[in-house]
Amino acid sequence: MLPGHGSHQSGRDIDLGLYFRGVPSGYPAEFVSAGSGKLDAIATWALVRALHTASKTSAGPDKIFLDYDVQGLLYKAARKAGVSRRTLRPIFQYPDGRYTRDRFVKHEPKHADHLHVRFKCPPRDAGCR
Repeated sequence: MLPGHGSHQSGRDIDLGLYFRGVPSGYPAEFVSAGSGKLDAIATWALVRALHTASKTSAGPDKIFLDYDVQGLLYKAARKAGVSRRTLRPIFQYPDGRYTRDRFVKHEPKHADHLHVRFKCPPRDAGCR
């Protein structure tokens, strides 16, 4: 088991790094915080949007864990690019609060430097939890 990755043992969880403009210091040996100033919020938003679209399939992602403040950066970038609040509402908890229910992206501490994606249980896997 990887230290600090207890939920990654069933094969349903993956961590994805954020997109940056240029290669940040320390990357790829470790994830880099969105607060480094080089976050490519539009590219990261495009990834989240693609995962949200895939979540509508039976084997797609179930949820993403991401720090609330990083959600805010992506939300603001999407709005600036012309994405409606109505489109963003089912995706991000931001700006409604870090514990808002029924959103695809959920706040989780220590997730300001990566997307933690959890996939749904396969349709015929009765042992999946």
